[in-house]
Amino acid sequence: MAAIREPRAGERGLSLIEALIIVSITAMLALLLLPMVSSAAGRNFGRADRALESARAARAERDFRVLLSSLTIGYGPGLEGGALGLGFQANPEFAAGCVTPGAAAPVRLTIVNGADGGGRLWCEAQGRQVEVLAWSEGQARFAYGGEGGAWA
Repeated sequence: MAAIREPRAGERGLSLIEALIIVSITAMLALLLLPMVSSAAGRNFGRADRALESARAARAERDFRVLLSSLTIGYGPGLEGGALGLGFQANPEFAAGCVTPGAAAPVRLTIVNGADGGGRLWCEAQGRQVEVLAWSEGQARFAYGGEGGAWA
């Protein structure tokens, strides 16, 4: 039987076999753990996308409500429109959609449905056109209550 030699003074480090074993174990662990990490990252990106979409929808609803609540009664034609377009005079207290505060302005909100099933809500006023909201699929229409209780 061969005798195990004692390390010489100043000799440090791993032998080639020990280094190969450590690299092999690390590679196997990486192969097992990477799919779990990537799927978790994908779920987190999906959650972040849904959160951003919810925030955009909430802002669009807020702008819509602000514009409707600032509807100038007795000035101009009042509220007119249909399922995909809505026109009115607005004088909001603060900026909403495409309207700046301070002066009554005619506003036109329009839904444009795309060929891909998605669509966009556009706000036109004061020579500006602003995209208020975009969605990837489904149909859209205007729905609102007399006191702004409904939003669709």
